[in-house]
Amino acid sequence: MDSKVGPDPGVVSDILSFYSSELGSHAGMIVGLGVGLLALVQVEDKVSAYAFAGLAWVLSVGVVYSMMRIVYYGALSSALTQCAGSEYDSWLNSPDKKERLALAEHGRVTAFLGNWVPEHMLLRGKLWRRYYQRVGKSYDIPIEVSFVLSLLLLGVFVVVLFVAKV
Repeated sequence: MDSKVGPDPGVVSDILSFYSSELGSHAGMIVGLGVGLLALVQVEDKVSAYAFAGLAWVLSVGVVYSMMRIVYYGALSSALTQCAGSEYDSWLNSPDKKERLALAEHGRVTAFLGNWVPEHMLLRGKLWRRYYQRVGKSYDIPIEVSFVLSLLLLGVFVVVLFVAKV
């Protein structure tokens, strides 16, 4: 009888390594896009207000997207180190066990974390909980609170930049 509790330690190590590389790459993107925003501010008098606002919006979308991904991968890393192995085992043996066992071990752990974070992490869980909006008769669009908030913040930021430019 197998007395192992939780995912395989090698898989946990692989996934943490992957999350670490994602955190590093998104942090690098933030630095690069920040430099792009500073360069745009340097040449603001050489571009039209509409081009300035559009470019500022594109660069800002990248910054906010990368920041939200850092929060997301940080939450997944925290969840992987905080949750009990018995929780993973009970999730794995739930009624839709057949679908979950069809995934590779790495996929199982990732799917578990995707369910665990919204249920157990107060703020980060609410940011990443998916709500679905029905479109037509058979298509659902996932809507995440973090995505809606980032678009609202970007809208305010670009309006402020545009008004300051005009």
